[in-house]
Order: sequence, then C-alpha cells, then structure tokens
Amino acid sequence: MNPDNTVWLERISSADVLATAATRTVVDTGAFKLLLDPINDFAGMNWATPLKLDPSKSEISELCETFQAHGRTPRLEFIAENWQGLAMTLEAAGFRSEGEPQDIMLVTRETFQPFAAEGVSVQFLEPNDADSLFQKFLETQTQGFGYSTDPPTGDQITDWHNQIRQGRRAALGFFEARAAGVGTMLGTELAELQGVTTVPGARRRGVAGGVSSALVVERFDAGAQAVWLSVEEDGARACYAKLGFLVIGARLNYSLG
Repeated sequence: MNPDNTVWLERISSADVLATAATRTVVDTGAFKLLLDPINDFAGMNWATPLKLDPSKSEISELCETFQAHGRTPRLEFIAENWQGLAMTLEAAGFRSEGEPQDIMLVTRETFQPFAAEGVSVQFLEPNDADSLFQKFLETQTQGFGYSTDPPTGDQITDWHNQIRQGRRAALGFFEARAAGVGTMLGTELAELQGVTTVPGARRRGVAGGVSSALVVERFDAGAQAVWLSVEEDGARACYAKLGFLVIGARLNYSLG
C-alpha cells in the first residue's frame, strides 16, 4: 500500500470517531467504542469502532449486550487496512457483512475539481434558520434515501439545529428552485462528506455533484486539509471522481444477524 494512504487511513479513522462522537452518546466497553444516536435508531446512525485487533468472545458479547441495552442493533464500521483479520473474528461470532466493502475516497486541495450544473443552486443551513427550512431538508433527505414516509418530528428538527450549532455543515440543493438533494459535512481539518442524496425525480441533473462541491469548497475555505467519504455505488463513485476524489482504502460494515 502507498505509505501516504496508510497515514491518511489512520487519520481518517481517528477523525471519524472524534467528529461523530460530538453528536452521539459514547459508550466505551474497553474493546469497542459505541457511537449511539440519541434520537434515531436507524442502524446506519449507530455503530461501534474497534479498540483491539483481536477481541475475545466475552468482549464481543459485552458489545452486543450494550447495543441491545440501548435498543440498537449491534453494528461495527471500520477500515479494512487498519484492522486486518477483524472481519473473520466478527464472522465467527455471528456478525455478517452488510454488503461489499465501501471504497474510501479522499480529495485534497491539489486534486479537487469544483463542479457546477445549470439549474442547480445550494443553500447552507444555519443554526438560527427557520424550522421550515430544516423540515424541508429532512423531507428531501428522507425522499432521497427512502427512509420513511413519516414527516420529520419536532425532536428531529431540534436535533439538527443543535448539530449545526456544534459545527456540522448541511446543504440543501435545489434544481430549478425546487428542493432536490442534500448533503452534510462532519469534521474540520479532515472532514467527512456524508449523506449525499437526490430525490428520484431530480437525479442525473448534477444535484449531487453541486451539493458535494459546495460542501467541499466550504470546508477548504474554513481550513480543512482534505475531505474523505465512503461509497459503494458505481454512479456515486464516478460523481466523486469528477470532483477529484481518489480511492485510498476500503471500509467494512458488519452487523449481528
């Protein structure tokens, strides 16, 4: 492996946990650190990071019991190159991969290629913006990912106000003045681009690229050294490659079951 990639992957792992912990309930079991969303029980919002390369059966059992005590599905996210052999240990304990490994992609100031598409505009959410804008953001996010048809709750809107106050960046993309996509950015010096999605009726119009580009520009302007993300779909991978993101590693997601 490229030595520079090894350094970036180690930094990404540390930065990911640090940034996520700011908006999560953190539980340390000794062998794992759990990052639990206090509002949302959606599996992708709740995960653990390993602290030991070869955890024992009792330590894995403690991990599972802790997740279940909080009403969450036991789940881990980790970088394959940083934790070689851990996947086999988890599989022996009954965990299963959630799919193919996700590519970890990185863009620096030197490789970044800004993108804009005709008809696409982007608005950043600010802490004191009206609840109605946050509601539109959450509705667009829900439509894009297909999470649910339920309207956003007051607690969810309040939670996002708080996340923006704590430094998370969120952008709402418009196509021809209609809300069409969203994306978020978490972290400072080494930031993660997250949750980019487009509503079905506005796909292939450059919305995801425009939202992603705006978020990357904002982070670089704020002093970030690099931005990273994880991706598994070919279409999304191609979109990010156009912005200058390069594949440097792989992320594994495992859950019990």
